Amino acid sequence: MLEAAVGWQPPHPGADELRRLFPAEIPLPADETEFQLGLSLGGTVSAGAYTAGVVDFLIEALDAWARAREDGDPLAPPNRVVLKLITGASGGGVNGAIATRALPYAFPPVTATMSEAEAATNPFYDVWVNRLDIKGMLETGDLAGGAMPRRPARQPRHAKNPALARRYPDPVRDPDQSARYAVPDRLQGHPTG
Repeated sequence: MLEAAVGWQPPHPGADELRRLFPAEIPLPADETEFQLGLSLGGTVSAGAYTAGVVDFLIEALDAWARAREDGDPLAPPNRVVLKLITGASGGGVNGAIATRALPYAFPPVTATMSEAEAATNPFYDVWVNRLDIKGMLETGDLAGGAMPRRPARQPRHAKNPALARRYPDPVRDPDQSARYAVPDRLQGHPTG
């Protein structure tokens, strides 16, 4: 399937489409009391679980703000807040995807007093605690059929030092240790073998 895409170029969008995609001026919201927010969630690896807690709290706070406004609470700020854009890398990208998928739905914020079963109804908690597992990210089934070229066999980093070879087995030569050492190769999309 990848071979069919070699040499493909996207069509030129034309002047009208370029102006639509990249306006010279960004129009202001029709409602002057509206604040538009964008989140750029950093690459956090497994610390994304902490970012998830911050995003969960932000959603909790914005929900409380909106509810107070709807109920006519005089202490509620009169402004409307719109989360316009979410982007992220690594753990931040995971949280951006969770938020994008979950925002249209009501879900409880995670609290210190709720049971694990209750917490699991929160999409951020559920993904980071119950579902996210690196095993699926290490699968190479998508590489079947030769769609991705294999890298040539590599020389162990410690080939010239037998003491290091005993202490740090090479993943190519020691399959029992491959799960421990193969992660960098697999994350680059190349099977170790």
